[in-house]
Formats: sequence, C-alpha cells, structure tokens
Amino acid sequence: MRIRPAFPACVLTLLAGLAHAQAQAPAAPAAPTEAIADAAPAPSSSRSSTLRELGMDYEITLRGIQGSAGVPFGVRTDEIVDAATLHLKYSYSPALLPELSHIKVSVNGVTVASLPTDGANAGKALSSDIAIDPRLVSDYNQVNLQLIGHYTRDCEDPDHTSLWANIDADSTLSLTTTPVALANDLALLPLPFFDTHDTRKLELPFYFPQRPDLDTLQAAGIVSSWFGTLAGYRGAAFPVSTSGLPATGNAVVIATAAALPPELGAASGGLPAVHGPTVAVQPNPGDPNGKLLLVLGRNAEELRQAATAL
Repeated sequence: MRIRPAFPACVLTLLAGLAHAQAQAPAAPAAPTEAIADAAPAPSSSRSSTLRELGMDYEITLRGIQGSAGVPFGVRTDEIVDAATLHLKYSYSPALLPELSHIKVSVNGVTVASLPTDGANAGKALSSDIAIDPRLVSDYNQVNLQLIGHYTRDCEDPDHTSLWANIDADSTLSLTTTPVALANDLALLPLPFFDTHDTRKLELPFYFPQRPDLDTLQAAGIVSSWFGTLAGYRGAAFPVSTSGLPATGNAVVIATAAALPPELGAASGGLPAVHGPTVAVQPNPGDPNGKLLLVLGRNAEELRQAATAL
C-alpha cells in the first residue's frame, strides 16, 4: 500500500513505537467495570521548571536604577493551581544602598516579594523561597523581576556599572495542581490532548486495540502530524501500545469498529455507534480526568477519512 509523502516520518515513528510495544508483555486483562466506577479522582501533583526551561536560557543581569526581566509560564486548561513557589537564586552589587535599593518580584503585575539588598550579603550567592498566591495565577502568566537600585543619595548615573543584580537561570518555579475533568466535547479540540498553555514537550500515547496495518498507520500518521505541528517548538512524542491504554492521562485510540474493545466505553455508558468515519471524545476508563480521542471507522478508508476530518 502506498503511503503519501506527507506522512512518512510520522508513520516511521509510529512503526518504531509499535515494534517496541510488541516486545512488551502480553496484554493484561481489562479492569472490571466496578473497579473503574470506584476509581478515585487523581490527587494533586507537583512539578518544577527552571527559568531556563521556561525560556530564559541565559544568565539574567538586571542593570540600572530600574532594570527588569520577565519570565512567562502557563497553566493547563484542565488543571487549577493549589500552590506556587518561586525558588529564586540571585546576587547583587556591593555598591547598592540598602535603604534605597531592593529587588521586586511580581506576578501578573502584583508584587509578591521585595528582597532587601543589605551590605552584609552583597556579592554573595543568595536564595529565597517566594510563595505566590495561587489566586494570582491564570492560564498565561508573567513573573517579573525588577532591580530598584541606587548607589548614592546625590545625583547618579542611571546606567552606572555598579547598579546590577544577577538572577540565576536555574532558579525554579514550582506548581502544585489539581486536575479538572473537561467535558467530552469535540468543540474543545485540540484540548485536552494539546494545550497551548503547556510549554512542555507533548507526549500523547496512541493505542491500537490490535496490530495495525499500513492503512491504519497512515490514519495515525495524519493525526500525529496534526498534533506534531501544533506542538511546534515544544517537540512531540507519540508512544504506541497494542497491549492496553495508559493507566492515566490522555490518549488517541485508532481502530475499526470491529476491533474496538467494549471496555473502552465503561466510563461513559458505552461506545459511540460507528456508521461511518467517526471522531469522539470519551473518558479514559482508568482515569476520571483523562480523555480518549477516538478515531474510528468501519474500515481503513473510513479511518483515513476520520483522521483527515479531524
């Protein structure tokens, strides 16, 4: 079967993942419906990112009487922030007058800390844990660091070389979040499978209930190409499984109606009827906050049509 030139890379990636999946242990039995129904909501989780990972891949020097730098960060649509902390590593010039100088830290325009510049610690490598009120955090956010610096009480040069503070790019921003289940609504796509607010590498598993042929892989290549394009600079990985769904999180399921396991519909009261090319969103039966993107058809041609429509 001939594969269109637009998709070879994605198909080869999926083939490599498929080969790895086939080398794994045989499929485990599906979880009983009762166990799925009793599954507890996912607990809160924590993650940390350095300022370097958030895009500031250089050492930051704040210069002048009001030198500043900003660091953006995002929060996924399917989670809320319970707690946030900035672990800031920094140093500052010995020439700064402590009573007139400080380092201001703000989030979305609201000041969350004012770090002193006392003479005893001037020139030293310092650190400070700054708690951020989670109510300040939205989908798109900006941490701003500003030096308010003065070296004399008299007339001064606002660009004097003694006015500086260094911010270590390995400072970290830690978030504790709780997942939020979104509606099973195609209108939300590409959410939650890809979220523009999430700057991390996209990792989206693909599940084939049975070993796919090349036609099915072509449909998968169409879908993975779309998500890979959306991911852009973040990069993307598409792990492949034929032995079972991921226990948690989101995944793409590509299958003909005849191969679709009925247990996939255990968390939503059943599977969608397949009378032609079909795209649907359903809960992950193992995770009340995870979603499955179902790309279905009665045959390989309808799978390609469903993937193209998506």
